[in-house]
Amino acid sequence: MFLDPAGLEYPIVFPDWVDHSMMARCITGLYPGIKPVSAGFCGKQGEAWGKSVTLELESRKEDARGLRKLFGIEE
Repeated sequence: MFLDPAGLEYPIVFPDWVDHSMMARCITGLYPGIKPVSAGFCGKQGEAWGKSVTLELESRKEDARGLRKLFGIEE
């Protein structure tokens, strides 16, 4: 999950063969002011778990809601 300067959070989903820190560098390079606030893994139903070793961030329970919205499971 990334946090923008306005205080909004956005889930970014990518394949597990992409390193979390690599993705964070790409996103923060394209969008100055945005920063990663949690990281881990997700399932097809929007469940979130685990942590990113490279970013030293963990997934949070509230991340699942953003993922379900992204996947169209929840409004």
